[in-house]
Amino acid sequence: MKGLFKEASSFTQLIAVACITCITLLLSGFFLYFLQQNMAMDTAFSIRLMMATQSVFVFLIPAILSQYLLFGKSLQEGFQLKKAALLYFILGLGIMICIPPIVTVIEVWYQSIPTPAFLKGIAEWIKLNEEKSNSLLQLLFATQTWQNLAGNLLVICLLTGIVEEFFFRGILQKIIIRLTGNTHLGILVTAVTFSLLHLQSTGFISRILIGALLGYMFIWSRTLWLPILAHACNNAIAVISETYYPTTDNMVEPIDTSIVIGSLFLVALFTLGLWLLFRGKLEFLTTKHKTIT
Repeated sequence: MKGLFKEASSFTQLIAVACITCITLLLSGFFLYFLQQNMAMDTAFSIRLMMATQSVFVFLIPAILSQYLLFGKSLQEGFQLKKAALLYFILGLGIMICIPPIVTVIEVWYQSIPTPAFLKGIAEWIKLNEEKSNSLLQLLFATQTWQNLAGNLLVICLLTGIVEEFFFRGILQKIIIRLTGNTHLGILVTAVTFSLLHLQSTGFISRILIGALLGYMFIWSRTLWLPILAHACNNAIAVISETYYPTTDNMVEPIDTSIVIGSLFLVALFTLGLWLLFRGKLEFLTTKHKTIT
């Protein structure tokens, strides 16, 4: 079974990943039903358990099975879990720390766009599911204790960062790049898929931007550790912000222009630094002992 689809076309591999994901999605449905029948789903612990279950079944298990069946390599080699220069991580995390104001501007613009008539049915369905999700998420952030914050960071940041990057960048992006024959198009398609599968209208465009950045981080650094840490950092900022500065609804307020300009400059600078490092232009700033796993 190992490497069963190794010689298959990229399209066949993509279909195989979709089939594996559908099967594990059904299994997660059965498991979640069992949890709902045997646990009160109105506590922070039960919600975190439900989120962790979904993450493992929908992303982690399909990623590991796909790696085994499609590529037949060890997890470390297949997912490129290897060392990289420390500067990659400094620049990558710098991007995620500076990007929230840009995301806010995108959201203000996105919310001002009217929904096309032919998409209103889908938009209403997504909004309904989003409201249900938000009502559960409010329970996670209702208690401002370090134990609750630690639990949220563990599930929403660390676990999500690992499993989603394993699936989207570690498996899906590789296949789509091979399928399209274009790295940039493969990264973009993966980023759009990444945003679509969240089934949330709020943050749709900004998730595409973040997904694309994570994709380029993977390509430029040649290690999955960078997008994993960057993804976790981005989620951590959101968790901490929602814990101590909760929003009352999905609407976001405009932000000061000077802050946005400063963020754009820093994100562009850090992204340029990553690209130059990838191109070998900043080798004088890295040494063999300055690596991170």
